[in-house]
Amino acid sequence: DLFADRLELVDKKRVRKVLFFWHYLRVSNEKHRRALTHILLSGHALASERMMWAEWYRPESIPERWRLCRFCKVCIEDPVHALFGCKHAPLLDIRRVFFAQLFQTLPEMK
Repeated sequence: DLFADRLELVDKKRVRKVLFFWHYLRVSNEKHRRALTHILLSGHALASERMMWAEWYRPESIPERWRLCRFCKVCIEDPVHALFGCKHAPLLDIRRVFFAQLFQTLPEMK
């Protein structure tokens, strides 16, 4: 769960806040904000969520252990794996560029 034990950056210190304005709501690009919201609220199309749904052609959900990542085919495809853990080469490149830009813009996030 991406909300569990969540820490917020307040005065350059990480503190646990129970009731706090979610920073992702300040993302100015609407598509990015929506994507983050989908991931955080389990409204995404990753296997961990989609294969849990019963469909007309599949009346029962698929067991979690079979909901493998469509890229690496090794781990369960959930938001944490897709965003931070998948070892698929193209995703590694995208992630490397993203984090380089993030840490250049916000060095305190390291």
